[in-house]
Amino acid sequence: MGKRLCVILIVIVCLVFCSCHNKNQSFDHDAVCAEITIEDNILASGFFINSKGDILTAAHSFSNLYQLFDISICVNINGQAYQAMLKSINFDKDIALLSTNISVSKFVDLGSGTGAKSKYAYVIGNAKEHKNTQTKVKVVYNNVMIETDTKSYLGAVFEGDIAQGLSGAPVFDNNGCFLGMVVGKGTKNKQIYALSLAEINNFLIGDI
Repeated sequence: MGKRLCVILIVIVCLVFCSCHNKNQSFDHDAVCAEITIEDNILASGFFINSKGDILTAAHSFSNLYQLFDISICVNINGQAYQAMLKSINFDKDIALLSTNISVSKFVDLGSGTGAKSKYAYVIGNAKEHKNTQTKVKVVYNNVMIETDTKSYLGAVFEGDIAQGLSGAPVFDNNGCFLGMVVGKGTKNKQIYALSLAEINNFLIGDI
């Protein structure tokens, strides 16, 4: 009886340790995030979506530059600068795809689903002068239609205070599941708007 109880206790301890370890690992998303500088003065966030180094970010960062013949896009990772190219863009959904020559081992799995219900989420990106910031926000709505004067998309609404430069940042729930990409925030409130995984996957069809 004593041996059996001891084995059960060991199993429970192992499960608890693994659970905590996985939970901590779920927030180690720095490697999938990229700091983006556009035309040397526009700072945005983005994240890798495959091993080829393709990056998603918000389209509105290019709103005043899209008519230019050649846009200068620099991706900064661990102090190393890489050139990127604008591969595809959709201003209605506020999403842009960048291609690079960077080989990466960690990226956001866009086939992993949107996670279970969670009260809080984490925006991880590159706020001005603060790389790889992790901002805790409250989940208000998930998978709802968001309508503005210029956009209409399926997304999520969060509440919190995020800094400049987090457009294009990924949002994760408590378990590290991807919830969407930041595309805007309210001017009169602390609401943050994110494009849903479904909209992102629809955009990517035919591009990769």
